[in-house]
Amino acid sequence: MRIAIVHDKLVQFGGAERVVRDMRRIWPDADLYTSAFDPDLVRREGLGEVRATFLQRMPGGVEQSRWLMPFYDLAFRSLDLDGYDLVLSSSAMFAKSVRSKAAPHLCYCHIPVRYLWEYRDSHIGELPHPAPVRLAASLTVPWLRRRDLRAVAGVDMFVANSHAIADQIRRHYGREAEVVPPGVDSTPFAGAHERGDYLLLVARLYPYKRVDLAIEAANRLGVPLKIVGEGSDRPRLEQLAGDTVEFLGWVVEEDKPALFGSARALLAPQIEDFGIVMVEALAAGTPVVALNRGGAVDILSDGETGVLFSRQTADELVDAIGRLERESFDREVLRARARAFSPERFQASIRELAERALAAGKTGKPVAAS
Repeated sequence: MRIAIVHDKLVQFGGAERVVRDMRRIWPDADLYTSAFDPDLVRREGLGEVRATFLQRMPGGVEQSRWLMPFYDLAFRSLDLDGYDLVLSSSAMFAKSVRSKAAPHLCYCHIPVRYLWEYRDSHIGELPHPAPVRLAASLTVPWLRRRDLRAVAGVDMFVANSHAIADQIRRHYGREAEVVPPGVDSTPFAGAHERGDYLLLVARLYPYKRVDLAIEAANRLGVPLKIVGEGSDRPRLEQLAGDTVEFLGWVVEEDKPALFGSARALLAPQIEDFGIVMVEALAAGTPVVALNRGGAVDILSDGETGVLFSRQTADELVDAIGRLERESFDREVLRARARAFSPERFQASIRELAERALAAGKTGKPVAAS
C-alpha cells in the first residue's frame, strides 16, 4: 500500500511537526511531501526523505515562507499524487489543497487557516513592514478563503486535534471531524524535581499568544516569571517586563524536564489549538493556570490539574494565580492525566481512522464522523 503524508512546511519544529513525525512512525515507508523544508531540521528530527514543491526553489521559500502565502494552494495542487492508496495531510494552512483522484484523503487539521478564519493579526500583524504592506496582504484574504474552501471539498475525512478545532471546522467548513489529540511523550518528564518559586510560560512570542498578560500579572504580584520562546513580539514584551521577568529564548529539549518540573505552575493565557506544552507540564507534575478556552478545555480540570480562568485579562490571571496558591495538587494525578495523551494512543487512533477512510474509498462524499 502506497501512502503519502503531506505537511504545510518543515521550517520549524513544533506541535504540528511532532504529529508528522508520529505519522512517519506509523507508516515508515510513506512518502513525505511539504511546500518547503529546512534540511538541517529534517535531518535532526529523523524525518527521512522529503519531497518539496516549487516553493523550495523560490527566494525566501524557507526563510521567509510567510510572504509566500498566496502561492501555497497552487504549490500543493501541483503535486502529483496519482498512484497512492491513501493521502494524509497535516494542515494548518494549505497542505489539504493536494488533489487525489483515486485515493481517499484524510486531513489532520491543526486549525482552519488561522489568519483567514479566526485570528487574522496572527499572520498579517506579524509582517515586519509598514501598514500599507499589511493592508495589501489583507486584501488577499477573500481570494484565499475561496481556495481554502475548494481544498475542503477534496477532503474525505477531517480529524481535529481538539474539540475547539472540531467546532471551528464545523463553523468555517461545514464539516464534522473526529477528535484525536496529538501524542505527547511523558517519559522525559518523569524525574523528581524540587518545586521552585517561579512561574513558567512557554510560547512563540507573537501578540495573539498574550504573553503580555502574564508579564503584567508577574509585575503586579512581584513573582518570578521565566519566559521560554522567541518571536517578533519580544522587543515589545521586554519593554513591558519588570525586574522579576526573565526571557530565556528557546531551550533545548534536554533542559525542559527540570525547567518544567521545578516551576510553581505553567501559565497559558493564550487560546491554544491543543496545547502540547500544557501536557508536558502535567507530565512533569506541574499544574497549569490557563484560559478556559481552546485546547485547555480538553486537557485540564479546574482544581484537579490546574486553575482555569474565563476572561482573557490580567485581572483574571492575577486572581487565578492567587487561587493556585490556595489549592494543593497531587503530582501523580497530574502525571496520570498527561499519560492519557500518549503517542501510542494517537498512533492507534490515526491508524484506525485511516483504515476506515480506506474502507470507504474515494466516493466523492465525506466519510461520516462517528
